[in-house]
Amino acid sequence: MSHHSRSLWSVPAVVIAALICVGATAQAQIPDVTYHVEPPILDEIGNQVSAIHRVTTEYSQFASFGFAICNDSEELLPIDVEPGSSLPQASQILFYGTYIEPGGAGLGCVLDGVGAVTIPTGVGQHITTVQYEVIGGTLGEIATLNYCEVVDASSSGPVSYFNWLYFEGATLVPEQLLGYPRFKRGDGNADGEVDISDVIFGLNGIIGGGPWGNCRDALDANDDGTVNIVDPIFTLTFLFIPGSPPPPPPFTFCGDDQTPDSVDCEQSTAQC
Repeated sequence: MSHHSRSLWSVPAVVIAALICVGATAQAQIPDVTYHVEPPILDEIGNQVSAIHRVTTEYSQFASFGFAICNDSEELLPIDVEPGSSLPQASQILFYGTYIEPGGAGLGCVLDGVGAVTIPTGVGQHITTVQYEVIGGTLGEIATLNYCEVVDASSSGPVSYFNWLYFEGATLVPEQLLGYPRFKRGDGNADGEVDISDVIFGLNGIIGGGPWGNCRDALDANDDGTVNIVDPIFTLTFLFIPGSPPPPPPFTFCGDDQTPDSVDCEQSTAQC
């Protein structure tokens, strides 16, 4: 069993305990927040794989947050919890402490003041990445992960890692989802192919007020964070002008959106 940032926990454990207590100044409307983690595919024994932990919210002024992800200790061995690309710079983080043991990994993070530092809003903001070593399981299958609670029972006293965010005097437990909506970029009508029918489907939604489907992200063919007339033009160019760039990932194969933006995907498309 290994514990990261041990020296930091003597004081921050008190800070965390204070922050997660529900206060009397909680705001009237609780913001919607969702945690997502994409379980990795089991690779060759000894190889490293990662699980990206993301948050989706339109509210950004959180003072602190934490998460805990449990794994099958016969499949994966957690080895690191790395800051995500959407976290503020290190100088704006008061405390960042991780917990790693064979069956799970956790994080507690305190930002430098409510409102002074924000987490970007929108779908799928990259908060952390948990790195694992593959030690067993059926190769090619999805690893077993789930949000949970893990406890660091160190000599300084037990510290719980669980899934929460603290904002304006109250603690919020976010919705927790395994996986993330999967789609193929450009396949707006979700038939498994990117062809002229997707151009027609997109134009019908943009100009004719037709249906958008359950994954607008698939219609954002050029991945610029908006769905507009440029997208069917981009698809037409790709289809009929040799040498034109293809849609950005996920393309050819289904996947999730690696460039978080305001264009949402409510659920995986039919062919993914």
